[in-house]
Amino acid sequence: MQQLKVNTQLRLGDYIMKVAITEKNENVLLERTDLKGTVDFEGVTPNNNEVTAAIAKNLGVEQGLVVVKGIYTQFSKQSGTFNAVAYKTSKALDKTEKMTKHLRKKAEVIAKKVAEAKEAEEEAKKEAAAAKAAEQTQAEEPAKDE
Repeated sequence: MQQLKVNTQLRLGDYIMKVAITEKNENVLLERTDLKGTVDFEGVTPNNNEVTAAIAKNLGVEQGLVVVKGIYTQFSKQSGTFNAVAYKTSKALDKTEKMTKHLRKKAEVIAKKVAEAKEAEEEAKKEAAAAKAAEQTQAEEPAKDE
């Protein structure tokens, strides 16, 4: 377990959130880094996405590879602690983390968009090939007339 103090400050709308990672533990078996830290904020407790963005910026990793396990605040205090993990690869994240209904639905939407983009790309290639073939036939017709 490695004790450190790494700070990141983010401006979220009208308020500022400060994230400090206090403990960092490499978990080689699960290909991830276990993180503990503190978050200082003004106003409303930041949501998991905001804390995830701050941790990803802090560690220099992709935001999709960071999972916040929990944010724990004390009553009437503008600070709290968090537990999070940062995976090294998306494959390690998929093997370890549970697929909830919300995440499954999100993955289906992304897969559908990718499939539609692929179909559109194939149609564009077919249209380009057809246009090229039509252009070649037009070029050959005047040659036959002479």
